[in-house]
Amino acid sequence: MIWLTTKELYALFLESQWWIELSRTKRRSVGRCERCGSKHLLQSHHKVYRDNWFDTRFEDLEVLCRGCHEREHRIPVKIKIGKKKKHKRKKLKLLSWQPNRRRLRATPRRKWVSRGNSSN
Repeated sequence: MIWLTTKELYALFLESQWWIELSRTKRRSVGRCERCGSKHLLQSHHKVYRDNWFDTRFEDLEVLCRGCHEREHRIPVKIKIGKKKKHKRKKLKLLSWQPNRRRLRATPRRKWVSRGNSSN
């Protein structure tokens, strides 16, 4: 016989078709977070937990946005401070060798940069 923890049983309950339909119906009927009014990332929250989770009533649920739901359960909210920018590599154009220049290299802004003494 396999024993499951309450947390594991609750996770299975949240995946049940009964819960998915009840939660979806509640979120659609309310349409916004009941605390802050947001319309994004809505989730259903149990205000009251019954002994049998399948006895949950429509009135036992509260619609919360993800942020309010995480605050309710005291889950630390990750703060996003902007997007990470990907650095693009500058492509260098390799140019043909010019015999009258010494130590030439290609750069992104100028075609040729001469190092050392150049006699022009």
